[in-house]
Amino acid sequence: RLVARLEERMEDREAARSVAVGAARYYMLKFGNTQPITFDFDEALRTTGETGVYLQYAHVRASGILRRCATAGIVARPAPPPEDLPRPDRDLALALASHPRALAAAAADLSAQAVAKHAFELATAFSTFYDNTTPVVQEADDALRAWRAGLVAASRAVLADTLGILGIPALERI
Repeated sequence: RLVARLEERMEDREAARSVAVGAARYYMLKFGNTQPITFDFDEALRTTGETGVYLQYAHVRASGILRRCATAGIVARPAPPPEDLPRPDRDLALALASHPRALAAAAADLSAQAVAKHAFELATAFSTFYDNTTPVVQEADDALRAWRAGLVAASRAVLADTLGILGIPALERI
């Protein structure tokens, strides 16, 4: 049913199937296995909030930024942070740095729900960064542009890793 709903709205049938898989898996994982779940199709397909679609969209956004960087000749690799690190940049960097600890805690607890929560926190930090900073290719400050290109590349990699752990396809485009 999720695939059918998405195929009505999306041209790419394969992408619709991948989004449906992500929506269903995340919906089930975010509740854990200790409580009964009533599956809500509308909730699972929302593009905002704690949904698989939201997580996939964060990865798609990062991929799009990196494509625009490549077109503009901006190399996305690690770079030193600026001295006055803006809050969205700092919050995203801290969310990325928490990745190994979050996965270790989830493994210790044998909890896929903890990984799902971590994935949502990563996607939220990336979305906040995206919404509150100058687009990387338009950033006038060379050092800040280099830092942000590297931060986006790291975000994409960590989001892809986290989605992979959850069994959710990491899409380049939706």
